[in-house]
Amino acid sequence: MTQNSGIERLRRLVRDEYKNQNEHIHRVVKAELLKVHGTGVSPTQNRARMVGLFVGASAHRQGMSVDALSAATGLTAPVTAALIKGELTQDDYTDDLLDRLAAAVGYEANLLRLMLGRPHGEEEAMA
Repeated sequence: MTQNSGIERLRRLVRDEYKNQNEHIHRVVKAELLKVHGTGVSPTQNRARMVGLFVGASAHRQGMSVDALSAATGLTAPVTAALIKGELTQDDYTDDLLDRLAAAVGYEANLLRLMLGRPHGEEEAMA
């Protein structure tokens, strides 16, 4: 095995692992949304909506109110309410906001980035 083919094989493995993680996350989120809301939300329809509903469901499961989530994330109550209703856009989710949301609900920020379709470090892994 040459060094180039070994590197190519490693790149394919990393790319496939990202793809598998992303698909698994979508299945888990969709199942959680079905339990909480009773309706399906397709991850491909609106990723930002999916993130908001996921954060809202996670906060609800932990017994956090809108005010508690607002305080934990530094957002205003109206913005937090819009977030958990899935009304924010992709552009509203900055890296800083994703970090604060993840910390508030006890998940890794990269999980939320994957849901938005912009996993951290994917560009380096695919190069």
